[in-house]
Amino acid sequence: MEVTGIWSNSETPDLTVPGTLVYGFDVGISLRTTGTPFLERHSKRHSIQFINGILNSGQSVTLINCFVNQHQGSLVGTENFEFLADELVFGGFTSMAEVNKIHEAMFHFAGMEDWFDLRPIALTHNIETHEAQFQYKMPSDKVFTLDQNTTLVIRSSYTTQMAESVNQIKFRTKVLLILKSLLPLDVEHIISLTARFRMFFTLCAAKPFYIDELSVSYGLDEEGQAVWQKMVFHQSRKAEPNSEDDTFSRIKFMISYPQIQDSFGTVIREWTSKYEILSPIVESFFVYFYLEDVTAEIRFVNIVQAIESFHRRFRSIQDQRNESYDTKIKSILDSVDEAYRSWLQDKLRFAFEPSLKQRLDELFTEAYSFGFTGIFKDHEKAITKIKNTRNYLVHFDKSLEKKKMGFQEMWDCIDKLSFLLIFLILHDCGLEDSKLIELVTRTHFMKLRSVFLE
Repeated sequence: MEVTGIWSNSETPDLTVPGTLVYGFDVGISLRTTGTPFLERHSKRHSIQFINGILNSGQSVTLINCFVNQHQGSLVGTENFEFLADELVFGGFTSMAEVNKIHEAMFHFAGMEDWFDLRPIALTHNIETHEAQFQYKMPSDKVFTLDQNTTLVIRSSYTTQMAESVNQIKFRTKVLLILKSLLPLDVEHIISLTARFRMFFTLCAAKPFYIDELSVSYGLDEEGQAVWQKMVFHQSRKAEPNSEDDTFSRIKFMISYPQIQDSFGTVIREWTSKYEILSPIVESFFVYFYLEDVTAEIRFVNIVQAIESFHRRFRSIQDQRNESYDTKIKSILDSVDEAYRSWLQDKLRFAFEPSLKQRLDELFTEAYSFGFTGIFKDHEKAITKIKNTRNYLVHFDKSLEKKKMGFQEMWDCIDKLSFLLIFLILHDCGLEDSKLIELVTRTHFMKLRSVFLE
């Protein structure tokens, strides 16, 4: 499919250029633009998170996670760009003014019904007649405050259909997430928030989720009713879940809503508020869930990097630097020849940072408080092997070649570290130790062999 329109960068929405959008499952998503206003400043910047456009048909479109694929200048001073994008979203807006005044968004992820398990059918027992009875009761809306301006509503509904037998009725449930804001939001903000929720559900379930419905409300009609506009998602390629051989594919969900419902409000609020800090960790970690054709070596390096980043952002002792440490560094620098001082200062800049071994030791010890005592048979030996394998793969230290993990051992370690990181993140998002212990115990009995057995 090929369409034309006017395009702008979200940072400078008043500056626009003409361009052509090409998209489809066989060709991916690309945008070719001619001009300089909003792109000139990005000629040396290879990525733009959002590009907004209004097509000649009047329809709005937003491209997500864009990067420059080609860049050509001309003698007359114009520049041509080709951007590739991960996703694009079509809306029914006819101006950027409408795009930027959204107050509600309603979205759905494939698989949400099973994860929330908000069943409209309840089995009760009549004490007088000693008979079991079914009650058809719709779960009420569940409202959670994300911040002083934003709330998240979980709304469950169901439809009925007569089965082949007259005595049977089939129920189809549906769970929608509704985001409400007192302040106007733009499409980019809505898309960013839906991505945060998708990552959260994937983290809990240990399975990938994909958004398949999104509608936004950007005003009221003449009767004072909300005007809803359905938006359509396209992906550059269809991502598929990992194969059935993967550890986490052997279970339905690692953690589902009923198991954390008492803490869900706190956890989802902390998740959204901390997401800017968590996002590099999560994005590195989520290679584990969303990309199938990735080698064990790349997965291993990614999960170790994610754990290091988590420790640096949430546990690092950098803030504990005291005057004595800074005085010691100054004394060392003052004692060397000036010609070498700048070089040494650069080397000592991160001298206070803990090593990978120290980070892992601290996180492992912390995790033992909520039930991880069985994850590694030999704590010290496991940490040494993780360190040696990482250093061999990243720094190519040939002296460590015989000390690195074997293929199957590496896969098992990836599972263990991923499992550990999920629970550490949930712990930092407010899930109580008692609940974590319960969840770890429950997951232990789900026979995650590569996690709990060596």
